[in-house]
Amino acid sequence: TIKEGSPKYIALIRKSLEYYNLALENGFNKVDGFYSIGNAYEKIGDNANGVKTFQEMIAIFPNDYKGYTFLALLYYNMEVHAPTAKKNFTRVNTYYNLAIKLYDRSMNDDQFDLLEDHIKELKAQRSIK
Repeated sequence: TIKEGSPKYIALIRKSLEYYNLALENGFNKVDGFYSIGNAYEKIGDNANGVKTFQEMIAIFPNDYKGYTFLALLYYNMEVHAPTAKKNFTRVNTYYNLAIKLYDRSMNDDQFDLLEDHIKELKAQRSIK
């Protein structure tokens, strides 16, 4: 097995990103494709491109809650790892509020459930209102 974070792992993720981005350039505009790309960027620590990918996803699919959910989760992970004095979960809450307006409660989505758990935790800690 290849260890997450190892040079070989990062090289393989970068190679997969080349193919995913090539697919997007050739018209493969699917929600799952954007998720895979944004998630891959996050796995190699390239949060700026992860954010950019999820923002592009939202621009293409503005009525799909998933882009807002994924972006909120990425911002959450970024803030969790930020220095204590600099933590600001405002963007997490903003994108959660956009996602919840579009989310259908009859669906079962682990990513949305995870985001909701984080939001409840942040409210309990008074990190957000």
